[in-house]
Amino acid sequence: MTVVIIYIRIHFKVSSWNDAAKLMSVAVSHDISIRLLVCHTANPSALFQSEPDPFSVMARVILDHAFELVEISPTEDTIVEGEEFGTARIMSVLEAHIWPNMKPKDLGQNKLTHLKLDGIKTSDDKHHLYKPSSLSNKINKINLNDNEHSDLSEHDEDEFEDLLKHLPIMRKEIASLNPTDRYNMAEKITCKIWRAIGGSEEEIDGLHSDSS
Repeated sequence: MTVVIIYIRIHFKVSSWNDAAKLMSVAVSHDISIRLLVCHTANPSALFQSEPDPFSVMARVILDHAFELVEISPTEDTIVEGEEFGTARIMSVLEAHIWPNMKPKDLGQNKLTHLKLDGIKTSDDKHHLYKPSSLSNKINKINLNDNEHSDLSEHDEDEFEDLLKHLPIMRKEIASLNPTDRYNMAEKITCKIWRAIGGSEEEIDGLHSDSS
């Protein structure tokens, strides 16, 4: 199963929207299974100024491409009671689809779920193309500002986009590892994503960080 996440910058400019629309069309043509359009706060009135109902126009375009809009920091009038939004929604999608052979394990009050391997079979004589240490170094080289956990700045957005760009490659490499190494690498990537979208350190306490 393939996941694509398109991130629109905070400013939500017309040019950014046009670029996102092109990428959404590409996702449709490649029959991507899971599609997310992520932004800090949607501002449809800036995109469709001549329309009486800008939000409906924007929503129709997104739905026509079978994408889901996820706002990192939605306004109160766009929050639907009982539905996830922001980082929680992104993490739910990633946990459910990025690593399909893993399932979440409840950690009590810890809001971030732990990833547990489920039924992965490996062979000791199987040749792995990627060593855990090599993949770990690749993950660590993704330049994320782990000490900043406030709202996404323009620099944070660049780092977040960089991480998303590397996800398909890392997913293929993780598939070649043994269960223990795959488990550790999945945790490491989860921590990277969590920090990139502004999550607090308390939420990932106990997981493998990029320094382990």
